[in-house]
Amino acid sequence: VVRNDVRSAVEAKIVNISLTGGNVSVEAIENATLVANIDADVASSGGSAYGSGTSLAVNAMIATNLVLGSAKAFVSGSTVNLTGSLSVKGSNTSDIDVTNKSVTSSGDTAAGVTLALNTVGWEPQDLFTQTLDALIGTSIGTEQPAETLAYVVDTALTVGGDLNVLADNAAAINSFVSNGATSAASALVNAGGKAIAGILGTNFVSSQSQAYVDYTTAQGTVSVTGALVIDAEDSADIFA
Repeated sequence: VVRNDVRSAVEAKIVNISLTGGNVSVEAIENATLVANIDADVASSGGSAYGSGTSLAVNAMIATNLVLGSAKAFVSGSTVNLTGSLSVKGSNTSDIDVTNKSVTSSGDTAAGVTLALNTVGWEPQDLFTQTLDALIGTSIGTEQPAETLAYVVDTALTVGGDLNVLADNAAAINSFVSNGATSAASALVNAGGKAIAGILGTNFVSSQSQAYVDYTTAQGTVSVTGALVIDAEDSADIFA
């Protein structure tokens, strides 16, 4: 039974500041990564020429992997007057890369079960709840998205160059799970064998990406001489 839990948050901000100057960059980069490789091999050999012996191999693996991560870059409650450019950028590449391999072999009976439960952007659950989710497709858990925010709020902006407010989210799960069970029964008479293998797996990704300029109390002023780009991208992915 293996549990891996990674939680991380980054924040870059300018708050309640009168700012003048040339080029200014406010950048938050979240690269929380969980890499796990699990191998479980069980082998049993035995028996007799007349098939009266017993050989039993049982292999069970439970692996849960969780990543929570957020990136926030923002300017709030300030006055910004720049001759150059202003860049506010958030980037989040929180990811899980996991390989689970299970092999069970016996001269008589071989049984192997693998549970692989991976989540990015979901609060932790107990094993029973996660297993139930996987079996019947429920959504009992609570989302806590892998969040990327880039914003300017309640700030007077005078920018002589470009204004870029960018949020990029690429939360991902890459999961490989294999489970093999082999029975190689042999006897002069009454040979018998049985092999059972099962896999139960879930992969959940919850992500969010936002980029904006906003004024919450009154109309604000944005003056940009160069290019103005406000862009949010979310390319969350699961490969299993």
